[in-house]
Amino acid sequence: MKFSQAIKLFRNSNRQTKFFIFMFALYTAALVWTTVQAYARLEYSRSDEQKPIKVRIQNPDLTP
Repeated sequence: MKFSQAIKLFRNSNRQTKFFIFMFALYTAALVWTTVQAYARLEYSRSDEQKPIKVRIQNPDLTP
């Protein structure tokens, strides 16, 4: 089915079908959004588990 045919079928569909398609798109977008947020939160919490690297560089001007 071509995209233009799908658009034509969508325009000729009744209100209940349009509402169902809209709710499906809204639900899918919300599912994707919450999945992205969960993975971002998981990556953030994993970064807290690692201890920071401490680098000590002696300043040659301060050494006796």
